[in-house]
Amino acid sequence: MPLLNFFPHTFVIENATKRFYAMEFIEAPSLKMFLRSRQLAVDEAIALGKFLLAAAQSLLRFDLVHGDLKPENILVVPGYDAIQFKLVDFGSVTEIFSVTSRAGTASYLAPERFQAAPISERTEIFAIGVTLFESLTKSFPFGEIERYQTPKFHAAKRPGKLNANLPPWLESLLLRAVSPEAETRYQNYSEMLFDLSHPDKVAPFHPKNTPLSVRDPLRFYQIGFYLLLAVVIALLCILLRR
Repeated sequence: MPLLNFFPHTFVIENATKRFYAMEFIEAPSLKMFLRSRQLAVDEAIALGKFLLAAAQSLLRFDLVHGDLKPENILVVPGYDAIQFKLVDFGSVTEIFSVTSRAGTASYLAPERFQAAPISERTEIFAIGVTLFESLTKSFPFGEIERYQTPKFHAAKRPGKLNANLPPWLESLLLRAVSPEAETRYQNYSEMLFDLSHPDKVAPFHPKNTPLSVRDPLRFYQIGFYLLLAVVIALLCILLRR
């Protein structure tokens, strides 16, 4: 899909005496401003997620990442039957794995970025997850983070408690996208995009250290049954020996 489907038209002025670019003017509010009036509906948030992931994929073809994905850098453009989106702020675009600083906006930075991990698909997915979480709940999964703060990340808030309209599959998707542990997060854009497009395939997500009784109740009770059976058999053996 052409880049212009995701970004406003941008061009460099010929014979300019300074290095800069010019961008097409689009009269539309940022998503941040839009959220002051209302949060996104579920179908709108799904459309936004697909848009951001497809835009990220288009940049990745050139080994690039946006670097500052957040509602302030997304325009909400009125459409004939639905709102549409455009991604702005090219000043943050950089080569993947090239940045190991805290460059970006703190509330949307993946936990590993605070520990000098390089920018990657996984860190961009975290920013997309926080953006979707905020769009659906008008809240941050880990609270708002100040610029120079080094936060401690615990389990994210459950978005379903902040927005009763969220289906369980979408809550699981959001929690996986903003998982503090990079290894349990979506590993690449295509994986998250697949889940957004196939709700019936989304597996439940449970944070690290979630008890087995919550993660897999059937297995928990199966283990309990066999342990109880073993105890009963042992007691019977003791009684028969008497």
